[in-house]
Amino acid sequence: MFETIAFLLHGTKYFGREGYARAAKGFDNSIMKRTLDGKLCLVTGANQGIGLATSIELAKHGAKVYMVCRNPERGEAAVAQVKSQSGSSDVFLKVCDISSLASVVAFADGVAAAGEAVYCLVNNAGVLINEREKSVDGFDMNTATNTLGTYVLTALLAPALARCPGSRIITVTSGGMYTQHLDSKDLNNKNMHKYDGSVAYALDKRRQVAMTERLAELLGKSGVGVYAMHPGWTETDGVKKSIPGFYKFYKDKFRDIGMGIDTIVWLALQDQDKLKPGALYLDRTEAEKHLCMAGTHYTKKDVDQLFAAMNKMVSGVVPEERLKL
Repeated sequence: MFETIAFLLHGTKYFGREGYARAAKGFDNSIMKRTLDGKLCLVTGANQGIGLATSIELAKHGAKVYMVCRNPERGEAAVAQVKSQSGSSDVFLKVCDISSLASVVAFADGVAAAGEAVYCLVNNAGVLINEREKSVDGFDMNTATNTLGTYVLTALLAPALARCPGSRIITVTSGGMYTQHLDSKDLNNKNMHKYDGSVAYALDKRRQVAMTERLAELLGKSGVGVYAMHPGWTETDGVKKSIPGFYKFYKDKFRDIGMGIDTIVWLALQDQDKLKPGALYLDRTEAEKHLCMAGTHYTKKDVDQLFAAMNKMVSGVVPEERLKL
């Protein structure tokens, strides 16, 4: 309960449009005039919301954009929209269901087979499902998408990222993670007596922050920068559908989509040596990962246990040796 109260108090001050407006007074917007000159950027969950808006902005900045979407029809429509709004023709649909390990492996293997050098991976795909639902692999659907699929995709794309100087991974987490500790013992949420999709989602988002820290250590030697960001309380169709009560109560404070994606684009453009590996960013600034007295701190051993648990869960489809970094 205390974690939730702390989250709401902190969020009311920093996560809404007023928090963004205060932060924006100190922005160096010259960085946002840089171009990406055909560098390959992959954006997951790219057919709507934050992923769609990010794809448009990266394309405007000259990136070659792979929009990674689960649904081909919606994906094609989104690609057409990005091309139209960005003026770029260097935008392509890649069909991949992040909740399906086989789909993730097939997509990553395709990138590897093409010998492509990836400049930026934006891990944006995510779900908040309020009823217990299983993925094709038999995992909790929230966990399958937000934790396992994101982890496997990132690990398998690491060689392609290492081929590009200055490459980076940007994982879009959520302020909801401030309410949860790092749980590596019940990734499938079997011990959740009454299923709560918002809690499952927040647990996943806490894991993404811990993954970012560890992956930054492992991939730093290959020249790959690894960062997490959260977009604050940003108005999207997904938010309205998944947490309608929260949205209705706080909607006057919500950011527009441009505010929400600003830090993603900034992280894609900023010099790597100006960024802190493994850090969490909000509004172009490193943010704390734990709120005061929330009891969410964890140890290196806890992160070790998380990676061991993830590797074990996916081992039926993805052998552990393929995930070694």
